[in-house]
Amino acid sequence: MVKALSGDEGQIKLAETGLVQPANQKIAESKFWAYNKEMPYNKKMLNKAVKYVTYDPFHVKWAEAYQLYIIPKLDLVFNGKLTVKEAVVLFIDKVNSLLNKK
Repeated sequence: MVKALSGDEGQIKLAETGLVQPANQKIAESKFWAYNKEMPYNKKMLNKAVKYVTYDPFHVKWAEAYQLYIIPKLDLVFNGKLTVKEAVVLFIDKVNSLLNKK
């Protein structure tokens, strides 16, 4: 299944749906995705956006750390009550402790 989806033929089929950006750059920049006249013109913008995408860390405890420790302190930053540095100092040890638990 993975082999079929990751090969050129599978990537083309996914691209033709218009719902899934191909992981294969060659297909993403082809007539099947970015230059398909039946799809919205802005599809090719997604190919440029890929290099700016960031993901949360792949850690089982990340969501908990983010919600419990990081967000509350960042709220104080956004409200002008703390600097970024002050906020990080307040949550960094708690986040590291949680993420390092086995």
